[in-house]
Amino acid sequence: MFKFTLIGDGQIAKYHRKAIEHIGGEIICIVDLKHELGFGENNIPYLKDLKHTPPYVFVESDYYIICSPSNFHRSQIKYLLSNISTWKSFQIICEKPAFLPWEQIIDDDRINIVLQLRYLLDLPDKVEKVVAHFVRDEAYFESWKGDPKKTGGLFFSLFIHYIDLAIQLGADFEGSVSHAGKQRRMILGDFEHEELEFINKTDDPRRYILEEAGKSYSCPIGTVRNGVMDLYNESGIIDGEYKLEIDLLNINMQQCYNRMYEAIIAGNGIKPKDVFYLSWILQRNSEMFGYGRNMIGKTIKIGRDLL
Repeated sequence: MFKFTLIGDGQIAKYHRKAIEHIGGEIICIVDLKHELGFGENNIPYLKDLKHTPPYVFVESDYYIICSPSNFHRSQIKYLLSNISTWKSFQIICEKPAFLPWEQIIDDDRINIVLQLRYLLDLPDKVEKVVAHFVRDEAYFESWKGDPKKTGGLFFSLFIHYIDLAIQLGADFEGSVSHAGKQRRMILGDFEHEELEFINKTDDPRRYILEEAGKSYSCPIGTVRNGVMDLYNESGIIDGEYKLEIDLLNINMQQCYNRMYEAIIAGNGIKPKDVFYLSWILQRNSEMFGYGRNMIGKTIKIGRDLL
């Protein structure tokens, strides 16, 4: 049984927890500022940061999962690589981005970078264009996710998955972030507005209300029309009308994480050397289009010849 240490126990960690369960692994330690030192769920030891040295030893893990805010990723990777005993074979699984645009990449095959949308089951083999459109409101900018110093900026943090898919699919890329207005979540079918962050949570009571009302909130990923895959359109507005083709909330994200974990434990994770060019594209365009609110309202088009 593989042993895992979870670093950062926020919203995204839930996918990692279920993926670990899926592959038959075991979480043996959780590191998060919100937890008190001691033992928590299922007698799992809790730490507040990596530098604590409690009576239990967390370094016996086979995998260390980094789900903390993005500005901690590189320092935590460096700490693990420098402080885990060299005799112990281990791997790091780090949420994107592993490195911010101004940080030097650490090229080490023990690092596996999370780009979970590569593991979608029904992606087409090739498309002409990948389109991603975002809306971000004041609540977003007031959180750590809206701070460019902590995320690498809007372009870097929001478009990384979609530019990566454009590269994989040999497609052009088009992306934009609209005015900082109200973010809207839409339910497919009659386009009922939803503001829930994760409608695809299996235990979300709103999910059952929608099912009982006969309202659809699912649709296949990878819909291609006239060679264009509208992978993500958060506002649901295309040419002034609601034409939502793909709703990210309806992607089976857990399935993506499960498949990613299967690949990682088989030795086929995404390594830093595999994303050098992606990192360069993200850094270059961040410098061109802006890191914070100055990117709002701009449309970025990158031809496949540059991807």
